[in-house]
Amino acid sequence: SVDFAADCCGNLHPLRLLLLLIRQASPFQSYASAFHSENDERPFGAQTIVRSWLAMPSAWLCWLLVIVLFWAGGCEGGESVNVLRSMLTPEKRQHIHGDNEYVGWMHVSKGDLEKAKEACIKKADWRESIGKIGMKDMVKHLKSDGYSMVLETLKDCNGNPVVWSFGLPRGDTATIRDHTIYLNERIMANCKPEQVPQATVVIDFRSPSFRFPDKAIREGGFDVNSKYYPWWNENDTIFVGVPKTVQQFFELTKPIMPKSLHERFKF
Repeated sequence: SVDFAADCCGNLHPLRLLLLLIRQASPFQSYASAFHSENDERPFGAQTIVRSWLAMPSAWLCWLLVIVLFWAGGCEGGESVNVLRSMLTPEKRQHIHGDNEYVGWMHVSKGDLEKAKEACIKKADWRESIGKIGMKDMVKHLKSDGYSMVLETLKDCNGNPVVWSFGLPRGDTATIRDHTIYLNERIMANCKPEQVPQATVVIDFRSPSFRFPDKAIREGGFDVNSKYYPWWNENDTIFVGVPKTVQQFFELTKPIMPKSLHERFKF
């Protein structure tokens, strides 16, 4: 009866677990026997199980446990990642950077599989149009006075990757875009399994490349992150070498700045 009920509900593991617990730790069997006996040829179906639950004094507690277990399964868990992956064609999956990216899209979509699917497809189409980007494409930027890189193998106290940015990258919009893609893909490669791909970003203000964001930075960096790596906007950012006058100006803007943004910026 436990297997049958679980199969009727799409093989949901939380329900299977709950039914097993009820069978072992409650008067479920005695109630079930009132509706079904070994000599009874009628199938012991889901309707009978529901009637049994309703007859139990703790029925409402059982329903509460079902809801809690479903919620605890979460939209960002392994099962949802598998479902989201299965909703994409193999061609689209080639341009999604591992399970952590699926978790990221589930996170920003607040668990809505259809929204996450649409976002994955748009991102995959965009990423396919750009082509492969590797270290050899980034070397020339690492030689300049402005670059960002993941300090691979290093983690912050929450286990997130650490990004070191020496000022801001230089180049045209396409160059900054490629830099942004490579950086995000290295972050995802260094995240813990089934983790939203976020990082702690450390920006060195003292580099001469640190400047007011120009068009290339806005379109190749900010816009790319917002559209295709939106979880980036939740990263903690630490500025080093910032003059006190700039810090004081930042404090003056606190009343008009979103609280979440102000809390993410540290000096």
